[in-house]
Formats: sequence, C-alpha cells, structure tokens
Amino acid sequence: MRSSALAAVVLSTVACGDPHKPLEPDGSARAGLTTPPTHERPSASAPPAASSSAKVEDLACRKGKTRPYGERGATPAEVREAIAKMTYICAPGDWLVEALTKCMERMGQPDVTVRHGVMDGDDWTPNACDISLASADWNGRRWITFNNDIREGHTYFEYVSAMELTKGGPIVSTQGCQRYGGEISGSDPPRVPPGWSTFPDKLKARLCF
Repeated sequence: MRSSALAAVVLSTVACGDPHKPLEPDGSARAGLTTPPTHERPSASAPPAASSSAKVEDLACRKGKTRPYGERGATPAEVREAIAKMTYICAPGDWLVEALTKCMERMGQPDVTVRHGVMDGDDWTPNACDISLASADWNGRRWITFNNDIREGHTYFEYVSAMELTKGGPIVSTQGCQRYGGEISGSDPPRVPPGWSTFPDKLKARLCF
C-alpha cells in the first residue's frame, strides 16, 4: 500500500514538473502545487464525496472544516492580497480569489471550503483539491491559513500554507507545510514564523500539520 501511494506521488511529481516551481496555467494565473513539497502524507480520510442527493454547488462552496482560532476573521481584500503572494496552493490564484470571495458571501462567514475540479469516484480530474480558508489570531498577531486537501489517483494528501497579516501587508509564514516528529518540512528551506517556539500547540496545528 505504501509503495503504491509513493508511486502515485512520483508520477504526479513528474507530470507537474519541478515541485518547487509555481505553474502558469494559460500563461496568466499562477497555480500552486498539487504534490507535497517534501513528503507524501496521506489524509486520514477522503474529502466529502457527492451523493445522489448532494448538490455539486454544496461541495464547491461550504462552511470551513475548522472554527476560527481567535476572534477576527479575514476579509475578502486580505484573502486576495494573501493569495497573490502564495506559492504552495493547489488551485489557480485568480480562480481561487473569485471562488473564496463568492463562498464567503454565500456562507456569511470568513472560514469556508471550496473545491477545484472533481474529487469523486472514477470521475476525478487531475489536480483536484479542496481549499479550506481559515483565520487565526493570537497575542496581537493574525494569520490566514489555506488547508489544501488533494487527490491524485487513489491517493489523498494535504498540506498547509499560511500568511501572516501585518501592517505592511501579508507575509509568508509557512508554505506547503507538514510536520513529522515535530520537524517542519515543506518549502525549501523549511519556513516557520518568528516566535514559533512560543506558539500554543493549537495555533501551530493551524499553521502546519
């Protein structure tokens, strides 16, 4: 089972090219990565699938998978600025800005999940993924997090990319982040926000799995 999952990731990486280089769909909007930057990490379970009674739009836009950490949610303008600076994210930037903005309005809350492509059954499309937007604030600091749940063949994996919101604009906190035995992996070199060692465990879990 492990070898087949690894094979799926290897094939996915070959198809996507350099896993540390952003893609350019149609030569315009920047797309993010659909393979884990460093390690394969299968999700515990597959994302929600469509049933005979489920509407496609319900999977394309739904309430976020987690509650906000803190009290302040992100605004559409902050989300737009953050995505413009993202590298590791599993959908084209222009599409994601529009999808998240509309979903935030529809759900009436800042923490939402949108779906890019088809993740169900045998009709799945390459590079399909769910992107869950969430927010966190702690000790006077604020972040926007993007939880990427991705399907490649029969393999599901996930990573987090987070931006800290500062007076000078959003700055990268984590990119394609995963944790193994407490060690940070993802971008090269691994990136963590200043003061990481002082963060509560629940905040660390929001910024990096």
